[in-house]
Amino acid sequence: MHLAVNVTALCGTGQVYAGLQRLSQRIVGSNTLVQGALPGILENTPKDFYLNTITILYNNALVAFDVLKKVEGLYPIMPEGAMYMMVGINIINFPFDDELQFLQQLMREESVFCLPGQVSCLYT
Repeated sequence: MHLAVNVTALCGTGQVYAGLQRLSQRIVGSNTLVQGALPGILENTPKDFYLNTITILYNNALVAFDVLKKVEGLYPIMPEGAMYMMVGINIINFPFDDELQFLQQLMREESVFCLPGQVSCLYT
């Protein structure tokens, strides 16, 4: 839900400006503590942790692929190392005028965010 609020009226212009300035000066990345600990974390993490994580991700991708390929009008492409899945849509099989309507409804009903193919020049 989007709530429109007049921030300037609540806080005053000076406080809003100061807050925005502080936010803009924050480092978007790991802090010094994490940077110092990272080599030890990577060296001391057992290899089976990484193998187990990869196995879980792969099995979840297989499940998603198997379910999506059974839906008439959807054409998934099994990912090979990506953390996303590309899925072709034959919009004729769905009660929407175009893929954007389809994706908006998917987001609304299932909270699944999809990037439309036209963004990556794959729109046909």
